[in-house]
Amino acid sequence: SDGETVFSTDSHVLRNTLYTGETVDFLRKDFYSPDDYPPEALKPVKELRDMKGEFLWQKEPSDQAGKEFLPKSVKKTAKGTLIDFGQNHSGVPRLVIKGVRGSRVRLTYGENKTVDDDVDVYSSSWGGHVQTDELILSGGEDEFFPEFTVHGYRYLRISSDCEYEIVSVRSLFIYSAVAEDGSFSCSDRTINGIYRNYR
Repeated sequence: SDGETVFSTDSHVLRNTLYTGETVDFLRKDFYSPDDYPPEALKPVKELRDMKGEFLWQKEPSDQAGKEFLPKSVKKTAKGTLIDFGQNHSGVPRLVIKGVRGSRVRLTYGENKTVDDDVDVYSSSWGGHVQTDELILSGGEDEFFPEFTVHGYRYLRISSDCEYEIVSVRSLFIYSAVAEDGSFSCSDRTINGIYRNYR
C-alpha cells in the first residue's frame, strides 16, 4: 500500500453467501463506486508485515456467464409470481423490478415445484439453507444482478408484502470456463440432456 489505500464496510450489499443468496439495498445504490462514498465511511487499510508464505494466482479458469434463459412461463400464485426457466441450471437472475420505496422483495429458488405451483425449496437446499435473495427497493426501476452468489434452479418465486412490477427478467447460466477435451452422445435423450447440463 502507498499509505493512501482505504476501504469501507458500508455497502449496498448487506449480506452475501456463495450459494444461499444476497441481500441488496437499492436505497444505498449511491455506494456503487468508491468515489461515491462519504469520507467518514472510508478507513485506512492496515499493512501486514513479516507475512510468511507466497501469494499464488488462481490456477483454474474463472466462472463466466453463458447461455441466457428466458421464462417459459410466468404465473401469479397465492405466494407471489412463479417463473419457470425451462431447465435446471446454475446461474443468476437478471431482474428489473419496480415497487414501493423501502419495500422488501424476496426471490426464492428451487429445482422443482410443488403440486400447488410453488417453488420446492428443499429440492435444491443445503442442510436446510434455502436459496433466497432479498431486495430493498428504491421506488424507481431497480436492476438486480447478483455479484457474490450463484444458484441452482429452474423455478424462481418473486414475492413481497407490497405491490411490485416485474419490468424484465431472465436467467444467465454460470459455468466454469474449462476447456473441452472431448464430447459424448448416445441414443438416450435423457442421458444426453444430463451430459449437456454438466458441460
